[in-house]
Amino acid sequence: MERGLARPPPAARRRWTSPRPTAARITTGFLECHPKNHEGLAGTYLADENFHAFQDSIHAGLPEHLHAAVRANARRPGA
Repeated sequence: MERGLARPPPAARRRWTSPRPTAARITTGFLECHPKNHEGLAGTYLADENFHAFQDSIHAGLPEHLHAAVRANARRPGA
């Protein structure tokens, strides 16, 4: 067998590719986060120079887009 990452067992592969709704996948394994915390985290996309520069190096304008998207998601009804 070649060196590198081992292939996960079949049960794990099924779990990772499960067609469950996105929201269920996002919250599985993570702590609940209040919408106000989401807004605060969104601020890091603009406030932290290094984080902003890294995201901007991936695609120009990405930090601003992510900031707006996270804030909009936190403000949606039922968030």
